[in-house]
Amino acid sequence: EAAMAFRRSAVDGHVDLKRWGRSAMGELFPLWMLKYLPNMPACHIGIGQDARGPNNTITLGDVSSLSALAEAVRVLDRGQADALIAGGVGARLHPLDFARGQVTGLTRQADPAVACRPFDARRDGVVNGEGAGSVILEPDDKAQARGANRLARVLGCANVFAPPADRSSAHGTAASDRSSADGTASCDRLAADGTSVPARVGLAIRRAVRGALDDAGLTPADVGLVVAHGVSTVDDDRVEAQAIHEVLGDVPLTAPKSYFGHLGPGAGALETALAVLALQHRLIPPTLNYERPDPECPANVVRGQPAPLAKPVALILSHTRYGQAVAVALGGI
Repeated sequence: EAAMAFRRSAVDGHVDLKRWGRSAMGELFPLWMLKYLPNMPACHIGIGQDARGPNNTITLGDVSSLSALAEAVRVLDRGQADALIAGGVGARLHPLDFARGQVTGLTRQADPAVACRPFDARRDGVVNGEGAGSVILEPDDKAQARGANRLARVLGCANVFAPPADRSSAHGTAASDRSSADGTASCDRLAADGTSVPARVGLAIRRAVRGALDDAGLTPADVGLVVAHGVSTVDDDRVEAQAIHEVLGDVPLTAPKSYFGHLGPGAGALETALAVLALQHRLIPPTLNYERPDPECPANVVRGQPAPLAKPVALILSHTRYGQAVAVALGGI
């Protein structure tokens, strides 16, 4: 959308910044920057709904939605609001994402219907998407007082960052060792194409799962469903599946990105909505395109048909490639 402004400032195909103020500014929409500020969705929702409580935007990549939900829960716990709208939005289809090299590890599958296959042995990359979602959060007593149709209950949350072994946390103590107590070697390297995952991501996922369970007062045996991050890349899915299996055992798992692709910051919001529906209907939605189990992904992936939800607790997971993971435990009503 800035192409004409650059063309107006170009001489022999090269931009001359001395011409920018005179020639280019008239070609730019005056409020163009507002389209790219990450706090605009929350601001417009607040204005549109006349919501006068805290208004915050968390920009943490793929864990943004669940981080926003967890922060909203803490704000309510502190009594700083009566109710909050928590959610996220993501669009990984915008040309600027490609121009900046932000989109990597894409699938090479030619058939869109089977391109996204989380945890399947033939998975080979991400399918990008865009979308948004939100939930209303409020204390149980206030919801009952106004006769609200309660859909699910937030039981616990945990947000974990596992930095490289040679760095220290803000508190001055080592956050992870070269060989962690979990037996995971720390690694802070990405492949040139951005597709490899640091081994410390597994450490972050395990800590987030355990943290959410502790916050909720639950044990691994209480969990009936994991809504996995499952982006359909070889390394991400392997690390996630192994971390889940180590902490939760053979818990049923579903990967919603097989339906709508990778939404980046918006994924956790839609996956929260899916978890709420699973708890309401006591059914686990199947993962699409999961046909050939991968021996390196020890995951009990639900496939084919919906499976009964035997225990009314769902754990939603999101993680980034840089060592951050968030887990949120929801319970049925």
